Amino acid sequence: MLPTLEPTASPTLSPTSFASVPASEAIASSAVASEAIASSAVASEATASDAILSLYGDRLFSHGLSPPALGQGSGHGEIKSGPDDSSTCRRYWHLVPDSGARSVGVAGLFNTGTNFLYTLLSKNCVFPGNPGTRWQVSWGKHNPPEWRTRHSEKSEVGTDQESVLPVVVIKDPLTWIVSMCRNPYAARWKRGPDIPCPSLVHLDDHTKTYEVDVAFKKDRHSQYSSLVDFWNTWYLSWFDQTFPFLMVRYEDLLFRPEKVIGGICRCGGGVMNEEFHTVEESAKNRSNAYGHSDAMARYGNATKRTEKFTTVDRRYFDGAVDGGLMEMFHYERSGGGGRLRQVDSEGKYYRLTSEWSDFRRVPETSSK
Repeated sequence: MLPTLEPTASPTLSPTSFASVPASEAIASSAVASEAIASSAVASEATASDAILSLYGDRLFSHGLSPPALGQGSGHGEIKSGPDDSSTCRRYWHLVPDSGARSVGVAGLFNTGTNFLYTLLSKNCVFPGNPGTRWQVSWGKHNPPEWRTRHSEKSEVGTDQESVLPVVVIKDPLTWIVSMCRNPYAARWKRGPDIPCPSLVHLDDHTKTYEVDVAFKKDRHSQYSSLVDFWNTWYLSWFDQTFPFLMVRYEDLLFRPEKVIGGICRCGGGVMNEEFHTVEESAKNRSNAYGHSDAMARYGNATKRTEKFTTVDRRYFDGAVDGGLMEMFHYERSGGGGRLRQVDSEGKYYRLTSEWSDFRRVPETSSK
């Protein structure tokens, strides 16, 4: 089970009126109170940091960025020119040798922090002489990667899509599902007063899940067996592609932005500004979107991560979520008792059947 983050109580200040005591004592009392508040803030921050490390690890997790590019391991990330030593970045530079043609484009599912990533890159990374950071990949940031070269958003007509390095944001699937309850965007599934969200499994039949329909465009819909299946399928489809891309965690953008933005910037051919600028307010203009400070408190809390899920939903989640993605990005299960899909002795993945409660497995057609 994940640890529970206990809130740190603020100190209670004495109601004594400063007017009734000598000025020197009042000043001393005020100084003591200020020190107590400062100490409490430091302790609270330390507690939150411990919880974050417990939930998401003590380093960055990504696809496509090597440790040196992220300031980890030998070299401390001191790469003055050229891509980092990951094969993804080398491939991108080889495919787009003209530095003036390189650019990075943001992608990710709804509610994963794509606007947040774009804002961080725009404020901190400069691409001399080229288009730089694109608000989205040319085929649409929420659309599946198979749409690349087959579709262009209106604002991107004429863009050479093969010159754009996609930077995909992935988010802890448990917190992502709760975010989808608040803002479903183009996704639709059965919910209402009698079906509280998130409800992954039918309340009256635990062998059935609530199917999801996603209108990527008005005339282009995709269906998924559940929100978990939507998350699995969308992200796994990136690993079926042959073109280079980066995939970074929303949590690292939130808790360790400077390192991950630096890695993305270098990989795309950019140069970081001398001073790093954080984003204090929400990057999206929605009334129920959380600002940076609120998001830090929300996503660093182990209890909030699972509190809205029933025991049955958590058991389904643990059995249905893709184990490969969970391991790659260091995401913990919900603790519901289900088993992640397993790998056999030959390295082939097995996925649970739709009758997940029986934990029967069938071999997949691909080992990816």
